[in-house]
Amino acid sequence: MPKGKRGGIKSLTDGVDEKDIVNLGEEQNAPNILIDNNYGITGMYGDYALVKKCIRHRTGKEEDGEYKDRVIRYIYWEDICYCRTVKSCLKSYLEKRSLSEIKALKKTKEWQDVINIYNAIRTDIDKCIGSLDLTKEEEKTLDIADNTYKLKQELKNIQDVLDEADDLHNLIKEKRKIIINDTKKM
Repeated sequence: MPKGKRGGIKSLTDGVDEKDIVNLGEEQNAPNILIDNNYGITGMYGDYALVKKCIRHRTGKEEDGEYKDRVIRYIYWEDICYCRTVKSCLKSYLEKRSLSEIKALKKTKEWQDVINIYNAIRTDIDKCIGSLDLTKEEEKTLDIADNTYKLKQELKNIQDVLDEADDLHNLIKEKRKIIINDTKKM
């Protein structure tokens, strides 16, 4: 075996027949908004994440019943990047997907291929936004909720600054007393 190469099993699926892998339909970290079959957005205002669908495997546990100690396949939505808004998540999706598809073109001289990629991605984004199908009132409610969340965050930050200022003020008082006591002793 070459130096630096490790032998043996590298994943749970090595040495297991495909027919012996159990698919229970589990899904972890599922997105709130589905962009296409492989990408989505999860989170809430100020804490969104662009997620990508991955297939993972795990070993069955006691709670899996008859599938204990068997290899179980499940879907996991892996965080790709973190964003503050849905719009920035969609922008990141556009960049990541277009980059990967353009890299896959392999020395094309046709700009129409690149244009087709962007059009396909824009169509997926439009479908995603259209699937939200919000009324004007719902949009206003979401805007109010977002603004409320922002204001709460700002109030929390202000309260933290005020608490630090109070701590600093108390420290200054304490040090002033020490200095006054030390000067009286002289």
